Amino acid sequence: MAQGSVAGLAGSGARLLELAAVVSRLQAVCPWTQAQGSASMLAFTRTELVETEEAMAASSGAVGVAHAEATAHLESELGDVLFDVLMLIEACSKDHGTGGLERVCSASVAKLRRRAPYAFDGGPKVQTANDTDRLWQAGKDAERAERAASETQLLAAPFPASRATPAQQDLTQGPSPGVATGTANVLIGSLSLLAGETEDEDEGLEEWRQDLARDLAVDSALDDSDDTSSQGSD
Repeated sequence: MAQGSVAGLAGSGARLLELAAVVSRLQAVCPWTQAQGSASMLAFTRTELVETEEAMAASSGAVGVAHAEATAHLESELGDVLFDVLMLIEACSKDHGTGGLERVCSASVAKLRRRAPYAFDGGPKVQTANDTDRLWQAGKDAERAERAASETQLLAAPFPASRATPAQQDLTQGPSPGVATGTANVLIGSLSLLAGETEDEDEGLEEWRQDLARDLAVDSALDDSDDTSSQGSD
């Protein structure tokens, strides 16, 4: 990673908002955009990823002026991927009732709080890539425990008067604070073992545990399709 690239990413918020505004405007005024669904936008996104892979290969083998041109082309392809992802988010909101860019970003940050807690204030310290892999897996294990607790609560609920099946009940409300806090405690215990820390050594963990419990309480509808062990594939 090039030096300063993280600061550059964080400082690009205005441009990202500008692009998101363009996508939103297209939804209102562009007939082609309005005709696209989540399936078609997913296909377009896959195509752009292939083109980005090709541009990456070209950039890696180029030097001098050719490298500058290849880099500019790669930036263009990456922009196409970003644009298509934003379009896909909007299409999923239309086709599947998801909450749009704000909800998607919130879900992503909440997941990273669980799986990469060292990136947030009060989180554990890491020294090696192996540390990050184990913390990532501990976060996934906590998510599974939280889902299992929510499903148990749902199945144990009284049969509704409307005769709706448990599967038809609204699953968007999240677990009770007790379930979320318990799941957070499971994760904190795993982190303490993995990172070799205790409550006395890091007072910030208690505040982080409370934040994690809150995030779990509002982000319980997690996608089971990300159950691979690799960080990059999730």
